[in-house]
Amino acid sequence: MYVPIMPFIMTYILAGLFEKYLRQGINNSPDGIMTFLTRPVSAVFLVVGVAVLIVNTILPAIKRAKANKVKA
Repeated sequence: MYVPIMPFIMTYILAGLFEKYLRQGINNSPDGIMTFLTRPVSAVFLVVGVAVLIVNTILPAIKRAKANKVKA
């Protein structure tokens, strides 16, 4: 499996900063993690993220099933 080098490098560099500031935000908010789950903007990002994961997981399986159906 091929992994593009630039997104990999950017993720490697930014992941530590993301984790640091996420922890800081959770610790500083009165509701903890619920602050990120109840705000409309963060809820939209969470829904979009879950949708992307689902589509990237299910879509290839659907394509394989269609390809197998055509062959049979």
